[in-house]
Amino acid sequence: MTIEDRSGWWAVEESENWICPECAEESSVDEWVEREPYCEDCGNHDGRECPRCHEVFDHVWGAKRIQDAQPK
Repeated sequence: MTIEDRSGWWAVEESENWICPECAEESSVDEWVEREPYCEDCGNHDGRECPRCHEVFDHVWGAKRIQDAQPK
């Protein structure tokens, strides 16, 4: 992900850092690598991988989890 992509990712608000909902570690959005996790219902999705724990979040379910993990 590049600085130009920081306008948000699906349900995730614009931010320079994200807190991973899985490991609770904070890291730069630039470090979250694009991944295409497999879905048995519809094939591959757009996704992002946490640079700390390597958990992959797809845009269907994961974006909301990432957004919910951010400070209010």
